[in-house]
Amino acid sequence: QLLESLASAAGLPYEARNRYRLSPLPKDAAVARAPGDPARWQPTADDLAGLPMALYAKEESAFLERMLLTACGCGNLRSIKLHFYDGESNELMRIERPFRLGGCLCCPLVSEVLSRRGEAGELVRIGRVRENF
Repeated sequence: QLLESLASAAGLPYEARNRYRLSPLPKDAAVARAPGDPARWQPTADDLAGLPMALYAKEESAFLERMLLTACGCGNLRSIKLHFYDGESNELMRIERPFRLGGCLCCPLVSEVLSRRGEAGELVRIGRVRENF
């Protein structure tokens, strides 16, 4: 985050590789049914820090691609691999999305969802997410 802050202050188009900590939603928390839903769970930073980690996700992407596409204002279109790990650093699942221009240019975004299967732990496609435009 420090590099991203410094680059932003200098006016450079820097985008770091993202990392995520995934946790289950508490039993007493309600998911928003619509934007601004007053019954939705609105956690504090302490609430989030206290949640048990279920998975850890880490982005794999090319530095130059992140920089160039961010500079053009379309960093979200970059090719990306998201690796999902358990608490012992074993990769359980992966999402792979190649670079595409998006549905507005007849190149809808498509992500492949892969999971480890069998004794050898080979990656097998279990699904696909496609932009609906």
